[in-house]
Parts: sequence; structure tokens; C-alpha cells
Amino acid sequence: MGIRSWLGLDDDDGDRSLIEVGNDSGDHIVIEVPTEKSWQTIRALRKAGVERDGTQDPKPLRRVRDEVDNRDPNQHRYSSGRVVDEREDDEDTHDAEPERWWGGFW
Repeated sequence: MGIRSWLGLDDDDGDRSLIEVGNDSGDHIVIEVPTEKSWQTIRALRKAGVERDGTQDPKPLRRVRDEVDNRDPNQHRYSSGRVVDEREDDEDTHDAEPERWWGGFW
């Protein structure tokens, strides 16, 4: 069992997430995993001492600046998000309202 199979990278489902790990000193890595396996990866990162990057949360800019100025530049932090396929049509396949003819127009 290799790291690719442990992280679920051998699975080929369409729903994927990116997990970015880095610190202020310049270390940086991006991991792509199936979304259903992302919690396992995040749990392993937390176990290894990686903290969640709170600067991604909506808060006043001054508070974010203070948080960045006062944190350890060598502390690794992670953030995650789902991969969005720009070519995928996110519209529902069925209309919420029934289609009707109104004088020859839809």
C-alpha cells in the first residue's frame, strides 16, 4: 500500500479537493485528493502538528494583518477547497418550473 493509494489518488471519481500546506518561510506543497478522502488527509496533517490557516476566514483586514505579523513563520498551516471544473455545467438538469408556451415563445 503506497501513499497514493492511502490518500486515495488512485480513485478516479470526478469530485476532487486541493489541500495547500505551507508556512511563511516559503515551504509549500499542494495535494489533490478525492473530496471524500480529504478529511483523512486533514486529520493526518493535524496529527503532525499542522494548523488550519485562519487568514482565509472572513474577518477585518487589520485583524488578519495582526494575525500574520504575530504568528510563527516556521509553523505549517493548511487550507483546502474543492476543485471546480470550469467546463462542467453546474445548472440543474431539470427546471424548477414547468415550461409553458406563451404565444409561441418559451
